[in-house]
Amino acid sequence: MKSAVVLVGCKRINYFKATLESILPQLEDRPLLVVLDKEPKAGDFQKIHLEYLSGLDIPSLMIKASKEHLGLGRNMIRARTLAFEDYGFDQAFILEDDLVLGANYFEFCEALLEWAQAQ
Repeated sequence: MKSAVVLVGCKRINYFKATLESILPQLEDRPLLVVLDKEPKAGDFQKIHLEYLSGLDIPSLMIKASKEHLGLGRNMIRARTLAFEDYGFDQAFILEDDLVLGANYFEFCEALLEWAQAQ
């Protein structure tokens, strides 16, 4: 079973781009949900993230942008709730926007999960 990919974005656009670039080559038919927090002070990083995402061709892309600043912890909880309760995904990789994944990360983790479930 393929897992959904949930990317939680904060105000780090360069990290966000690097993380997304490591996700895209292995996304395949997995849905991608991007969950963005709101900037706590002046500035609008959400707009920068949205402009960047709009230039990409990701058919399975879903975006949820917060209307208020939640902070990392509450935004991660929100991402989990959106993935499992709102969208009904059975499995999901919930990633913060400062990770660069290895080339076979999703495939390896899904195979490991299958093995563990069979034990």
